[in-house]
Amino acid sequence: MAIVKGTTVCDESMLTGESMPVQKFHIPESSNEVYDPEKGSKKHTLFAGTRVLSSGRNEEILAIVQNTGAHTTKGQLIQSILFPIPMRFKYDEHLKLLIALLFIYAVVACILIVNFLLTNGNLSNRFAAFCYAIFMLSCVTTPREAGNLLAQRPTYTLCGKVRIFCFDKTGTLTKQGLDFLGVQPVKNSLFAPLVNDVKDAQSTEELLYALTTCHSVGSLEDRLVGNEVEVRMFTATGWELVEKEGEQPCVRSKVDPGLELEFVKRYDFDHHRMSMSVVVRNRKSGKYYVFCKGSYERMQQLSTPESVPADYKSVADRLAKDGCYVLGLSYRELPSDWTHEQVVKFANNREAVDESLSLLGLILFRNELKDDTADAIAKLKAGDIRTVMITGDNAMCGCYIARESGMVSSSSRVILGEMVSTTEVKHLVAQGEDVELAVTGMAFDYLVAMGEIKGLLLNIRIFSRMTPDGKVECVKLHMETGAVTGIDAEASVVSPFTSKAKAIQSVVDLCREGRCSVATSFASVKFLIVYGLIESVLRLFQYYHAVIMSQWCWILADGFTLVGCSYVITLSKLLKELKDTRPTSSLIGPTTLLSIFGQEAINVIYLCCGVHMLTSEVWYCPFSPDDVDVAKWWLLSDNHMATVLFFSIIFQQHTAAWTFSFGSIYRQPIWKNYLLLVFFAAVGALDLYLVLGDPSSLTDQFRISSSTNVVGLPDVAMPMSFCLKYFGIIMGNLFTSILFEYFVVLGPVRSYFRKKYHADVLPMRK
Repeated sequence: MAIVKGTTVCDESMLTGESMPVQKFHIPESSNEVYDPEKGSKKHTLFAGTRVLSSGRNEEILAIVQNTGAHTTKGQLIQSILFPIPMRFKYDEHLKLLIALLFIYAVVACILIVNFLLTNGNLSNRFAAFCYAIFMLSCVTTPREAGNLLAQRPTYTLCGKVRIFCFDKTGTLTKQGLDFLGVQPVKNSLFAPLVNDVKDAQSTEELLYALTTCHSVGSLEDRLVGNEVEVRMFTATGWELVEKEGEQPCVRSKVDPGLELEFVKRYDFDHHRMSMSVVVRNRKSGKYYVFCKGSYERMQQLSTPESVPADYKSVADRLAKDGCYVLGLSYRELPSDWTHEQVVKFANNREAVDESLSLLGLILFRNELKDDTADAIAKLKAGDIRTVMITGDNAMCGCYIARESGMVSSSSRVILGEMVSTTEVKHLVAQGEDVELAVTGMAFDYLVAMGEIKGLLLNIRIFSRMTPDGKVECVKLHMETGAVTGIDAEASVVSPFTSKAKAIQSVVDLCREGRCSVATSFASVKFLIVYGLIESVLRLFQYYHAVIMSQWCWILADGFTLVGCSYVITLSKLLKELKDTRPTSSLIGPTTLLSIFGQEAINVIYLCCGVHMLTSEVWYCPFSPDDVDVAKWWLLSDNHMATVLFFSIIFQQHTAAWTFSFGSIYRQPIWKNYLLLVFFAAVGALDLYLVLGDPSSLTDQFRISSSTNVVGLPDVAMPMSFCLKYFGIIMGNLFTSILFEYFVVLGPVRSYFRKKYHADVLPMRK
């Protein structure tokens, strides 16, 4: 809604994330401005989804509805939530291919099984053969369920692949509030000594007037609201803001109550102009003034040359280098013979208002680093994440904060880029010089327009004097390089992550959680794939030897083991520090495939060894299924071969879950996953008892070939000597799998080949 009468204070935090209330003004009755709520007219607009806190002077407020429904800012916000911009993740694309390959493998295996059963299995019923073979599909394509882990993952999974993190400065790297340091007055084109107390007699009359009026501060329930910098500045003057119904707002001196400055016209801060202006009237003297506040570079441009000290730029730069937030102040006293109507007409032309100004001085604020900033930046750099500053502040102040935070090392030379040739800079970068680049907003726009930004983007550490649109474009350019890019700044409620602590240590925690999430998700996927491959090989052996494991064996494998292992794998805790590598995000990459097929190859080799050892025993008698009715399939489990196959696959499944739970790079060590240890202790004890325990009702329930007490079980029990030898094969399988995963997939072998053959396509400084 466009405000046509009255003023108000609004809470726009639901849209912008900005907790500070915002003051709104009515559209001027006579103005050359074109109303556009998306650009410079936000100060005249009430947005849907915001909350009106107060009218300030209890006056009537009249607004005209401009948009409704999806055309409002709130509607667009809801649309962005319901229909977000589609994002393609590499593992989503790979998952489709992986599922397709597994399905093809399952279909081929199914066809082979059907053919084998019909030709060699004495199964004349094709439907019965198909029913046996179709189980191959169910076990191999099980990993599709794991796809839900990735396809429906929380957004923070992406943080595990972040390579660049962009930070705003004020309120993000530094503390939220700025401390008012004082003013550096300019008298007779020379800098006067620093004035810490602006109420002091050393402050000129015009300088004090400028500090009390050149702002957009409003009042809400006797509390000043508005930009934090302006609130601190106005508070330092000791004046009070007066807003009465039916009158123009004014400021009043507490020392001299008769001294009041009335607002005639106010132009709020414009990011493109980098300044704000006000026209005020001294009710006591009747004089009219123009006051202008903004970046000190902009004030130098707007002020007459004779009012600017010769060392103005060097002094302002020095103060900024020392960590001060520096603003400039200029003014102009309007001719005393102008009538109020002439002043109003003049005030409606901003170009005229900002002309022929005289420099008043510099306003200084101190913005200290947050306590955790330096430590968080160091951790991010140690984690191979490039940190970048994108700020609307001066480049010198940005360089100071960058050095203090550790974003720029103390030994590095910083080159500030203005709108000049980039040839020398490119040469320094190409030579590998220890330099960091900083650019202003104008230089950034120039590089973008000339098409040279991509060659320097990943070498620029500090982007200063950036407008909100410029910040967005800068982040997009970083994303276009192919690097996963994050940004920490004030944002709307639809931002993926919000930290109550408002500390950048949350960024470190986010990256740690993201890396742990990626590693855990891939561990779950790999376990389910290997689980399916183990069972597919098991079925091939079963059908070849015409045996089937008992019902309870399947319940233990498909129920207890699958569900339990899938759950405890996900309980691995994140590592406390960021390592200098990121987990793979490729399901068909060499690391993932080596882990999956390497583990499966080891399992197949040891399974073949176990079967061969069984068939080589003198007491072994091959099971003959000829007399078994196919409809009574459970009778096919009463034999030594089914027992050996069960022993092998149950330990292999537990081994796979154990090896894929290894931490130390992105997750804490496996022994800190306490529930996993308890689970494996329980299933390990059960497995050990089934292999080495004496015959009992439990082994009979699993149809383990170790007893002669149950009708239908083998007449010859498996000797304990064979069980011990076979347990040795199981342990060999376990240790081989662990050593392969620890040293080859995760350890020194992987590191060697990665350094030798993996070239970083985006070389950049941390």
